[in-house]
Amino acid sequence: MPKRLEPYLAFLAAFLAILLIRWDAMNLLFYWDELGLYAPYAYTFFRNGIRFSTEWVTPILTHPPLFFWMIAGLAKIIGWGVPAFRIMTFLAGATYVSGTYVLARTRASRALSFLTALALFVAPVSLSEVALAQADLLAAAFSVWTLVALEKKAWKWATVLLALTALANATFLAIVPAYALGFYLLQSKKSALKNTFLFLTPVTVVSTIWFIYSWSFVQDDPAFVSGSIKYNSIFLQGSRALIFRFAHRVFQIGFVDGRWIFTFSIFASLYLAWKRKDSNFFDPLKWVIIAAIILETVFLTLFGVTHQRYFMVILSGFYVLGTWSLEYLTKQAVVPWKQLRWATPQRLMHTTLALTALYSFVTWHDIPNKYSALEYRSSYQDQIQIMMKVANELENLPQKALILTHWPLTHALKRPYLLFVKNQLNVMEFDYDFQSLDKNATALKQYPGPKIAVFLNEGGPTQNEVFTHLEKVTGVKLNSACKKYTQALSEIDVCNIW
Repeated sequence: MPKRLEPYLAFLAAFLAILLIRWDAMNLLFYWDELGLYAPYAYTFFRNGIRFSTEWVTPILTHPPLFFWMIAGLAKIIGWGVPAFRIMTFLAGATYVSGTYVLARTRASRALSFLTALALFVAPVSLSEVALAQADLLAAAFSVWTLVALEKKAWKWATVLLALTALANATFLAIVPAYALGFYLLQSKKSALKNTFLFLTPVTVVSTIWFIYSWSFVQDDPAFVSGSIKYNSIFLQGSRALIFRFAHRVFQIGFVDGRWIFTFSIFASLYLAWKRKDSNFFDPLKWVIIAAIILETVFLTLFGVTHQRYFMVILSGFYVLGTWSLEYLTKQAVVPWKQLRWATPQRLMHTTLALTALYSFVTWHDIPNKYSALEYRSSYQDQIQIMMKVANELENLPQKALILTHWPLTHALKRPYLLFVKNQLNVMEFDYDFQSLDKNATALKQYPGPKIAVFLNEGGPTQNEVFTHLEKVTGVKLNSACKKYTQALSEIDVCNIW
C-alpha cells in the first residue's frame, strides 16, 4: 500500500471504529459541560450565524468559537439535535486518532503505529471524549497534526494548524513555546528567527483578538472574574497544594489506565541514550513533545484544572514518544532473543502495546476513582439516562410545580433546545452560597402549586444543607420525603418539599 494513502485510510478506519463503538451516544442527550456551556454555545451560532448573543451563553476566555461554529454549521444542514454534535465529535476523534498513527509512522513500522493509535483510541478519556461535544478533542486533533507538519517540514500547514489549535481551545496555549522551539530547531540557521516569528504571528493574532472580544463580555461580571481567579490560582492556596497538585497531574498523565508502560519506556530510553551518548536519539521533535508535556503539566498544575480531557493535547505525543522509546529500548537491549524463540523484540513490543490497549478498553467500564471522574468511564452515560427520565416525569406532572435545583439540571429543565424537556419548566436555581434562595424566599412561600427540590449526586449542595437553609429563610417546616432515582453510580433525589 502506498504510504501517501495511509493518512486517509487511517482517518477512514478511525471514523468507522468510532461509529461502531460509540453509536450508542446518538441516543444520549448532553452531559455536564455539554449541557451547561457547549450546547448553549453552539445554539447561539445556530440561531445567529457567527455572531454572538448573550441570550443563551456568555463568551468565556478559554473557549473560542471554532468548534461551536462547526457544530452549528452542521446543524444548519441536518437540523438541530444530538446527531449534529455526535457526528462532529466523531470526525474530530477520527482526526485525532489518525494523526497519532501518522505521527508514529514517521519513525515506526505500520504495525507499531497502528497499535499506538489503537492504545490511544481505547483509552477511557478518548472513548468518552469522541462522543462528547467538548472543544478539547478538536484542539488535541489540530495539535497532533501540527506535530506531523513540523516533522514533515510543512511549515505553512504547521502555522495554520497551530492557530486552529488556539481557536479551538485557548487553554492549550501553554504548549505554543514548545512548538515554537521545534520550529526554530528545524529551520536553517540563517532564517530560523525570522521564520519562527512568522510561525507565531497567526496564533498570537487569533488569540489576542479572541481575548479582547470575550473580555468585553466577561468584565461586566466582576464576581465571575474574581471567582475564577480565586478558584484557579494555586498561588492563593500555598506551596503544599502546589506540590500535591503537580504530583497528581503527573500521575494522571503518566500512570493511570496502563500508561505507566510508556512512562517507564520514556525515562529508561532517555537514561540509556544519555549513558551511551547516543546523540541520534535526541532529535528536535522528541524535545518538542517532552517540552509540551512539561509545559502543559505545569499550566494545569498552576490553574487547578483536573479533568483528563485537558491532557489530550499532549496525550497523543506522549503515546507516540512512549512507543518510539519502547522500540529504542528493545533494539538496544542485550538479551538472547534467539533463545527465547517466539519472543523477538518486534513481537514483544506488539504484545506490550496490544495488552496496554486491551487493559485501557476494559478499564473504561470500571467504577470511577479519584483519578478518573465519572466523565471518563462508561458510567457517565447512566447519569444522562437518569436525567432524561427525571426530566420527562417532571414535565408530565399533573400540576405545574416550582422546581428547585442546581446547575446543570437548571439548564436541562429551563431550556427546551437542550431537548430534555419540550416546554420550559418553572425552575428556581440554588447555588453553594444560597444567595438565589435568599432573594426569592418570598416568591417561594407565595407560590400556590407544589414545590419540588431535585438533587443530583454529582455536584451541588447536599439535601440537608438546602433543607436547613430553606427552613431558616421561609420559616416553613419542610417535608423531607424523597423519591430516589438510581442507575449504576448515578442518583437523583426528587423531593416534594411542600
